Amino acid sequence: MLSILIVEDGDNRIEVLRRLYSRHKLTVCRDGQSAMKTLRTGAFDLIHLDHDLEGELTGVDVAGTIRSACPETPVIVHSENSSGVSAILRVLPDALQIPISTLSEKTPLTSQLKALLSASGLDSADRIVTLLRETIEPLTKK
Repeated sequence: MLSILIVEDGDNRIEVLRRLYSRHKLTVCRDGQSAMKTLRTGAFDLIHLDHDLEGELTGVDVAGTIRSACPETPVIVHSENSSGVSAILRVLPDALQIPISTLSEKTPLTSQLKALLSASGLDSADRIVTLLRETIEPLTKK
């Protein structure tokens, strides 16, 4: 079981990620300040990060904390805000960009990912990120 941090303030988006990672331990932070505090006190195997959050801080602020507090943790930026994603990727160049809409679509690739995750076929964050990088990320770059 993975420990996954979800930094997101939208209920629908949180639900998409809850369904996707239903067999894993999830921590949800709806604003940048709580995310930054949580990052300093806990360890996570995977982080999902949005740009636009409740409060004054954005995903870019959280990305700076990720870079200093847990630089080896894989990050998936699921924001639909293209300028926000670009700003996050300047701070975390190794982060994977997969828009939440791609993760919520019913495509063969996302169905495969969901099946693997629910069967506990993917028990390491590196394997999840590798699968996403090899299958879904190229589709989002078109």
